[in-house]
Amino acid sequence: DARKKEQAALAAKQEEILSDEERVKKAKLAASLIKEEELYRRSAKKLREAEESLKNTVLAEKLAQEKIAPAEENYRKAENVFSGLGETEARKKQYEQVIPTIKKLEGDKVKLAAAEKKLAAAYQESHAADLAYSEKKRQFYLNESAVLAKELKDGEACPVCGSKEHPHPAEMMGEAVSQEMLDLAEKRRSKAEKSLSDALVSEKEIRTTVNTAEESLFSMGFKKIPAVAVVESKVRSLEKEIEEGKNAYAKAQRELENLRLELQDMKSRRESGEKLVSDLAKEKSENEIKILTHPVSESEITVMTLYFDADDLSAEELRKL
Repeated sequence: DARKKEQAALAAKQEEILSDEERVKKAKLAASLIKEEELYRRSAKKLREAEESLKNTVLAEKLAQEKIAPAEENYRKAENVFSGLGETEARKKQYEQVIPTIKKLEGDKVKLAAAEKKLAAAYQESHAADLAYSEKKRQFYLNESAVLAKELKDGEACPVCGSKEHPHPAEMMGEAVSQEMLDLAEKRRSKAEKSLSDALVSEKEIRTTVNTAEESLFSMGFKKIPAVAVVESKVRSLEKEIEEGKNAYAKAQRELENLRLELQDMKSRRESGEKLVSDLAKEKSENEIKILTHPVSESEITVMTLYFDADDLSAEELRKL
């Protein structure tokens, strides 16, 4: 009997040992399941984060794409303006070139006004000198007979008419004009005529210069001769227009290039995000399959709850799997 009891006790002990080994084995299975479930949770979290990031990237790419068309339109407009700046530059250069011409023309017009005034005075002076000479000459010849009459003697022939009788000898009338006085009046007349001739030549030369300058400006498209200040203001306006056109073109070009680079970056980030989501989805699916195919029974769940903290993995959570 003692022998049997001893054998029975030994058998019971062996069975207990086997049972402990089985529990250890099952505990190891539970540990592996917990690890796999944790990996599943992590992969699921990463997937959600990657999907949210991809969603934001797709939205940013869409916004960048929507900006491209307006930026391209703005660039085309700026490019059209920029391509026309050559003509604007030419107009500015033309205005710059005519400034000295207009300045000289304004000065020549002042000279012309002075020449016209001098010419008018010369006309008056010449006319007055001519009248004075004519009057002196008329008076000189009018009184010449009176001078001869003083020399007449009765019975002697008149050197003018030949008569020897002199009933009505000529008498002096008005101013007595001598030959010297007549010569002086003639010199004054000649001098006035010379001054008039010189004034005519000078006025004509200045007028020709003014007319030539005006014709040149009219041929450039000016309907009337502008003031220098007006032309200089126009030059400044064209300079501003050119500068603004160049700056607008450079800005539009820079903005379009930046948008294209941004869109390219968004596309690259989207593609990378799509690959990451695909990889994480595959990883999650693989972890889920491992959990679903894990050899866990209801009794093993009980064993697992005995060997592991509830915070790691509860029995209820395992049942849900």
